[in-house]
Amino acid sequence: MRSTIKNKLIFALICLWSSAALGQAVGGAAISNKDQPTDVTSREQLLSDVEDARQSRAGVAPFGANLFHGGFSNDREDGLNPDYIIAPGDRVSVRIYGAKNFNDDLVVDHQGNIFIPEIGPVPLQGVANRDLDRRVADAIAQKYKNNVKVYASLNGSQPVAVFVTGFVRNPGRFAGIPSNSVLHFLDRAGGVDRERGSYRHIDI
Repeated sequence: MRSTIKNKLIFALICLWSSAALGQAVGGAAISNKDQPTDVTSREQLLSDVEDARQSRAGVAPFGANLFHGGFSNDREDGLNPDYIIAPGDRVSVRIYGAKNFNDDLVVDHQGNIFIPEIGPVPLQGVANRDLDRRVADAIAQKYKNNVKVYASLNGSQPVAVFVTGFVRNPGRFAGIPSNSVLHFLDRAGGVDRERGSYRHIDI
């Protein structure tokens, strides 16, 4: 009986010694489970943020810092993306020639339509830019079936305002168009603050 108790005490002392040694190895104090992130994503975010801070203190540029050397704030759209979805406020140029002549720039109204005289409303909201010409031509072909040619194009999109907040150098509200990239607006805000921000975790 005494031998069994003695063995248990020795085992308990070994466990305590191992825990103390582990605590010293990680910085002089043991880390409890409640202090650790409870999910894998949180652990990964904590580790990456710690690594960014360590590199910044060491004078090494954090991961992703070189992104803002590309001048994204100066990019200009040379044409709207074919995947752009038409919305109210967008301007559409419509040209009809042949048996029927019409030439005008029309604005998509709040109901998502453009109005063409003698044709009526043509619904365009939700239509991709690549399908614009065909959608307008199909609507006109319902009345003018022969000797009519149609050309329709998107002249411009409704401006948008984007708020950039958090650890950027110049947080605020920036104007742009829907096809501008996230990097465009981040660069407009002066880029990520290297001392406080993270290049890895950006919420949209």
